[in-house]
Amino acid sequence: MVLGTVAFFAAVPGTLPAQRPTPRASFDRLDAKSPSDSALQAHFRDLSFASSHGSTDEQPLMLGEYPRNARYGPLATVEPEIGLLQINAEAFEQGRVVARIINHGTESYERLGLPPKSITYWWAEYYQGTHRGRSILIATDSASGRILRRIEGGLSVLPDSVNPRYQMPVARWHFFATGERPCFPCPWGWCGYVLR
Repeated sequence: MVLGTVAFFAAVPGTLPAQRPTPRASFDRLDAKSPSDSALQAHFRDLSFASSHGSTDEQPLMLGEYPRNARYGPLATVEPEIGLLQINAEAFEQGRVVARIINHGTESYERLGLPPKSITYWWAEYYQGTHRGRSILIATDSASGRILRRIEGGLSVLPDSVNPRYQMPVARWHFFATGERPCFPCPWGWCGYVLR
């Protein structure tokens, strides 16, 4: 995993407005069948996502495998939920939407289940006591908001020895030989989506 080449931008302390924590969902469990699509759509309307330079990461996602047959795929942006920095360990056990992924292209990205012209919400849970996590990617049509699919994955934690204090919510793409994966700074280091 490449961390050293990623550039981060920190806001000057005191220049950002107070941020509320990412809202807790009204439902207790999120999986492939529950809650209903309408309950998920209502929850998504309660969220806000950072779109400023330095908070987001945008790049064409790799198709194929590097270096054998890799090529550029759809352009995608990962945007953190604005309250991401305020999520504590207890909130992570309950689960939160931590970011959304916007596929701007007309091509799908099947590794993450991103349909063309879609907005995919990333739900993450992590249980500090057992060091286990899970993720669900909920893909929606960018025009209508209709939920297209839910894909369950894992959540990995990479301890960060630098442990910087970020002044704004941040989400990034991390490159692997099999393609990019979204990640964000969490209380234990960097949390990233893991394919299952």
